[in-house]
Amino acid sequence: MSNEAKQLAANHKELNECRIAEAILTDSLAIRIAANFYFKLFRPPIPMKLFSKEKKAIEWLSQFPVSENQCSQAQSLPSR
Repeated sequence: MSNEAKQLAANHKELNECRIAEAILTDSLAIRIAANFYFKLFRPPIPMKLFSKEKKAIEWLSQFPVSENQCSQAQSLPSR
């Protein structure tokens, strides 16, 4: 992923309005290291956590409530 893409994902207001939390599934140590570096460098505005088990990730994600108009503005984003 390019630096521009990482910054967009971390800082794009409309995209972040749609994301409530993000769970990343991986068994790879390299991915865990890279993701932790990303979390520290770009400070995502939403909770993010790494998991090796899907069940644990779903349990963690279920604590975040979803509002009906969460993505109202982002639906009008231009596609590339």
